[in-house]
Amino acid sequence: MYQACNNSGEWPLSRLAQSAAFHKPDSTIYTGDYSYSEPLSPHGNSACKGSLYGDTQATWGANWLGPAHALHFAAPMILTRGNHATCKRAGNGWVCFPDAHPYQAQCKCNTRP
Repeated sequence: MYQACNNSGEWPLSRLAQSAAFHKPDSTIYTGDYSYSEPLSPHGNSACKGSLYGDTQATWGANWLGPAHALHFAAPMILTRGNHATCKRAGNGWVCFPDAHPYQAQCKCNTRP
């Protein structure tokens, strides 16, 4: 089953992040999978039709950076790379955004100066 990524009731990350931030945690741990967007849903599922997809800043913004925004400022975060942040899927975004190295305008998956 695939969730409807255009339906905030089925994509509750923003609501959950706001709730967690409200409780003022000492720290948070996020175990990965920051981007779930795919170009086409399998089996003709149109639940994500017209949504952003691909390893781009806009998709990372829609899937993680925007919805979890409240949590980003609530407490220090420990972020791990999930199986959706492989080089073939969202590795460039991982290297550009949550990776511990400084941001580079021309990020490449798993490459650093």
